[in-house]
Amino acid sequence: MACCLANEIIKIHGLVTKFISVPDFLEVVRSKDDNSKIQLDALYKCELLIFDDIGAETDKQEWINNAIFRLIDFRYKNHLSTIYTSNSEIGALKGDDRTINRIEAVSVPVFMPEQSIRTDISNKFTKEFLTSLGI
Repeated sequence: MACCLANEIIKIHGLVTKFISVPDFLEVVRSKDDNSKIQLDALYKCELLIFDDIGAETDKQEWINNAIFRLIDFRYKNHLSTIYTSNSEIGALKGDDRTINRIEAVSVPVFMPEQSIRTDISNKFTKEFLTSLGI
């Protein structure tokens, strides 16, 4: 859904857009090579960022909270559009309060049905497989 929204924004406004999941972002931050620095700069400064699966990070190390905060704070201070996706509501996000406050300050929550698309797809493939076996 976030990518569909971004595609429409790109079509209408032609914004430079980037997509990254939180785990992939943390891998880029952890890497210290020149390519990662260029990639981080692009994520910080792009006109529209889709930051996928915020709140899914399970390791609550300080460097993780700081890395996420720095990105969100930069985008917040520079009025750069960001689409956040999460399986949690804003109030239930775990993490640094400063980070959550900034997300909350610039967000319009859109709630999706509690139905798992992945489970539906898996069930469909399982049913098709069993049917092909005559079961």
